[in-house]
Amino acid sequence: MKIAFFVNTPAQAHLFIPITKILKEKGHETIILARSYRETIDVLNGKGINYILYTKSPKSKYTKILLSFPHDVLVSYKYLRRFKPDLVIGHSVDAVFTAQLLKKPSIVFNDNDFAPIQFVIIIPFVNAIITPKCFKRDLGEKQIRVDSFKEIAYLHPDYFSPDKNILNLMNISPKEKFVLLRFNAFDAVHDTGTKGFSYKEKKELVTKLEKHAKIFISFEGMLPPDMAKYSLKIPKHRIHDVLYYAQMVVADSNTIITESAVLGTPSIVAHPKVNQIGNFIELGEKNSLIFKYENTKEAIDKAVELIQQTNLKDEWKKKKDVFLKNKVNMIQFMVWFIENYPQSFKEIKEKPDMQYKFK
Repeated sequence: MKIAFFVNTPAQAHLFIPITKILKEKGHETIILARSYRETIDVLNGKGINYILYTKSPKSKYTKILLSFPHDVLVSYKYLRRFKPDLVIGHSVDAVFTAQLLKKPSIVFNDNDFAPIQFVIIIPFVNAIITPKCFKRDLGEKQIRVDSFKEIAYLHPDYFSPDKNILNLMNISPKEKFVLLRFNAFDAVHDTGTKGFSYKEKKELVTKLEKHAKIFISFEGMLPPDMAKYSLKIPKHRIHDVLYYAQMVVADSNTIITESAVLGTPSIVAHPKVNQIGNFIELGEKNSLIFKYENTKEAIDKAVELIQQTNLKDEWKKKKDVFLKNKVNMIQFMVWFIENYPQSFKEIKEKPDMQYKFK
């Protein structure tokens, strides 16, 4: 089988890389079409993955909507027409509409609770939409709910082994506590109107936490000059090693919080829509792996309280192990679903609980 993958974000790169590797080992041909967006290309390059750069990130959200989409579909169609895929896998509209031009089926994995327009556009044309079981939206008959997260796919202990050498790159000793702060740029279409920590709050967070641990900041966009010394300077594809060894993660973005929880690292998220995100509700309210706040002030206060707690990582490791024990192995499920499509779609719709054999 020939399978095309669209990779538009770093998280999608992390999700699809191990899946493509397993499919290749099983004798399938795969191709990755990548967008130059944030650290996506850094991740692909860092992991030695071959790909075709089919588009760059547009300068504004509105350019993305009005101009980038039709261009991206036509360019990707040009590449894939030669490859002749049997199946197209992606996250969004570009994969679905390119598949339409190719007259081939498309499968989308999407866990974005804030993309209602996107779903309205793709549902008539996509063949299957895979979402986490906790996903808030009902997308109809084409939706497959899987009791897992995309982050479990690439951070499950079966696939991820932390490399302690990251501490040398960070110039930090194994016994020294450190906290990672992650600040979002909020430049995606679904981020319109959303804000995170203000400059003043970022300063407050750093000042209060550095009394108890070393501080590193991962950021999108420009970091204020007076915070430059805290910049996390590592190869982009090594971020998960950092998350694993961190004492705590504080962020106003989504994916890195779920990643931290899956790795057993205490995390605090401040986001105005935090109580509308299925992942966060399950991780916070049902499994006590994260703390979620709409109010940034409350998040700062909790971070200061938590960093002073003893045996923090040991407690979180126990909770993480229980959490993962009950979850579906996302990579095993995705490989099975892709290899056996369209029969797999019929099987999982008829017997949703059969997904639990993938553990």
